[in-house]
Amino acid sequence: MSRHDAQHESARLTLQDEALDTEYARLAVEVMNAEVRMDEIKAKKAQLRNSGALIGWGRS
Repeated sequence: MSRHDAQHESARLTLQDEALDTEYARLAVEVMNAEVRMDEIKAKKAQLRNSGALIGWGRS
């Protein structure tokens, strides 16, 4: 492999690594948003249980 080819391959791998970092960060944001939404749902379910609205419907 020539020096030029090696430089080209290194640049290609660097771009690929950066793309993976970007995708990882995007997924991390999606996970955080999902966790926030799950916490909101848990709070709403607790509010419903505590209000007595679910009496006779069973509890999960």
